[in-house]
Amino acid sequence: MAEEEKPECFGDPDEVCPIGPEGFPEPQQKCLTCNHLKPCLRAAWTRRHPTENLSHDFEEDGAISKITKFCRRWSRRKLGQSGN
Repeated sequence: MAEEEKPECFGDPDEVCPIGPEGFPEPQQKCLTCNHLKPCLRAAWTRRHPTENLSHDFEEDGAISKITKFCRRWSRRKLGQSGN
């Protein structure tokens, strides 16, 4: 199956999600029916914010680290019980 050709506006942040009057990106109504919506919006975001790091080290954050450790411990216990 041949890959469908991407539209000319693909990944152009000013075309697919321009900044609105309140300062937020506004996806366009015409884009909602496009078959390339998700990858296009991802590409547009990457072009607009090329150096933004979306990863977060949860182990460095004390409160989140405690919650994460609790959830891991709880999951291990539940998985261990389900095998019995």
